[in-house]
Amino acid sequence: MRRYQREIGFILVGCLVVGSVVSFFFHQLKREKSETAATVYSFVPPHPEALLCIQETDTWLKHIASGERERRLFESHIPVFFIHLFEATPAHEVLFSFHNEGVICLVKATPFEAKRLSATTRDLLANYPPEKQIIGTTQLTYYTDGPQRFLGTFYREGIWVASYHKRLLEQAWQTDAHPLPDFPSASSTVNLLLPYDTEWTQANIYKSEGRLSAFLRFPVEKFPNDSLQTAFADTLQRHFCHYLHLPVDSLAIESMSDDDALYITLRY
Repeated sequence: MRRYQREIGFILVGCLVVGSVVSFFFHQLKREKSETAATVYSFVPPHPEALLCIQETDTWLKHIASGERERRLFESHIPVFFIHLFEATPAHEVLFSFHNEGVICLVKATPFEAKRLSATTRDLLANYPPEKQIIGTTQLTYYTDGPQRFLGTFYREGIWVASYHKRLLEQAWQTDAHPLPDFPSASSTVNLLLPYDTEWTQANIYKSEGRLSAFLRFPVEKFPNDSLQTAFADTLQRHFCHYLHLPVDSLAIESMSDDDALYITLRY
């Protein structure tokens, strides 16, 4: 009788172990599926004014933003903390979303990569211990970065999110409540996305002959003659200078067209 009881006990323990392994497997599968479905665009708050999408932050910082002049330009629009963060902990895919309230940073990251980003953040902002807040199943962490200046972060569905603006963090958290625009896919290492007409257009940012350059492509049917193309190029130049807070003469402009498109290059 004891022998049968012992065997039944072994069987029950075995079933529990198998059940736990199967449950863990499906939990991981569900989690990985959820994280794969999310993109850096998934948590963009409503009404962005522009987006800066970066593939490989190492390439961005060491080549495209390597000069003092170029670095100052990026730092004038991106909080310098994020420059230091990605110098210490490179990332493969980063999105900066620019809003009237400020900037929010979104990083595609595995759980391990998210822990590294959080650890680097803690090291860079180590003057005060971070404060933690739980909303649902997600932990928000707030770091002090000077008097009345706080950086908030959270990690959800494979995206690490950070901003100095609490409202942007809250809106990023609630992105399920509003539809996202149809953003074009990034086509180069650094891409600036801007609203144009009823869509979003993409400027490929790169370094050429020691100068920061932006390359844009527009459907040629909207500009049927040379005078319209020239007028549009001038308008685009002024728009970029206004948005980047630059003198108009700081951006040189080149344009050309073929049967398919109007191509414009801006050089800083």
